[in-house]
Order: sequence, then structure tokens, then C-alpha cells
Amino acid sequence: ITLCNVVADHNRRQGLSVTRVNTMMVRNSTFKNTTGALPEAGVDIEPNEGETVANLTVQDCVFQNNAGGGIMAGPPVAFASTAFLVNVVINRNISTLNGQNPVDGNVKNGIMIVACDGVKVTNNQVSKNTGRGMLLRDNATHTTVSGNTVTETISVPGNTFWSGGGVYLTSCGNSTISGNTVINNSGYGIQKTTSDTTVVVTNNTVYGNGMTP
Repeated sequence: ITLCNVVADHNRRQGLSVTRVNTMMVRNSTFKNTTGALPEAGVDIEPNEGETVANLTVQDCVFQNNAGGGIMAGPPVAFASTAFLVNVVINRNISTLNGQNPVDGNVKNGIMIVACDGVKVTNNQVSKNTGRGMLLRDNATHTTVSGNTVTETISVPGNTFWSGGGVYLTSCGNSTISGNTVINNSGYGIQKTTSDTTVVVTNNTVYGNGMTP
């Protein structure tokens, strides 16, 4: 399946949901202004219980001005052992101005990876999102985060620890975060919120951020 030159604008729940597929390309498309019903994301890669998303690439797309996140990848945590992502690549996209006015008030993300293994997040431009630039959480294991630029993330008032940062890492064993540029975010640059020696953070350019670990 290939989606190319799609504009998904002013949708209520998601711009695009992917729940079960084997071999799909989403490219040169825009997902914007999603608002009204959770998760309110531009793109949500979210297999249901017993389902698998395999061999999916999202490339050269724009996720903009969504009330929730720009792009989310991973099943609900409750389905982590029965729903799977295999060979998912998020490459050369722009995620900007997301996380504005979410209906549940929770902190949102330009890019979020959750409860899955081996996702590659590479060469994306993540800027001016309210909440967090990138988040790896709840056993987002063996995730590769490289070549991305994360800038100007905006904090949620009253939540300066869990928002405003460029890249947050929590429960993402055996992941590698390398070669990224993380600058001028209102919170932390790169923040490991759990101690895990299997998570490798190396050769990143980090400066001009509002908080340091």
C-alpha cells in the first residue's frame, strides 16, 4: 500500500491510523489540524490486540498543528505482548507546532515511540511542539534515534520536568540515540529519566536548552 501526496486536514481523531498492514509506504503527505477526540494525532501507528504492523515507512511527510502528537508509534501498553511493530521506519519528516490544546490536557509529543521494538527514527525535523520533542517510553526497546534535529520545544505551564525538553528517554532498553542536534528547547536537551546502561547516548549536539540534567 502506498499513500502519496495526501492532505489530511481538520480530522477529529487522527489524520491517519495504521492498525494492521504488511508493507506500506506513506510519503510526501501532510497531516494537520487534527482535533476533537483522543489521541488527536497526525499519524498513529497503533496495532490492536493480536495485530501486527510490519514493513511500514513514513517518509518526507509533515505533521503540523495537531492538538495531540505529530506521530505516535506503538500499541496501547495493555497490548504490548500481543500487538507488534516490525520494521517500522520514520524518516525525513517534519513535525511542528503539535500538542496545542489537547482535549485531555496531557503532555504531547512531536514524535512518540511506545511499547515496541526496533523502530528507526531518523533524519526528522522536530520543532516548536508544545510538550516534548521526542519521547521513548514503556519498553520502546532497540529504538534507533539518529540524525534528527529537535528545536524550540515549548513547556506546558506547571510541568517543567516532563515538558519542554527535546528528547526524553524512559524505559527504552538497548536503544541508541546518536548524531542528533538538540538545541534551544525550553527544557532539557536529552533527558534519561531512568537509569539504564544499555541505552547509548553518543555524539549528539546539545546546547542552548533551558535546563540541564
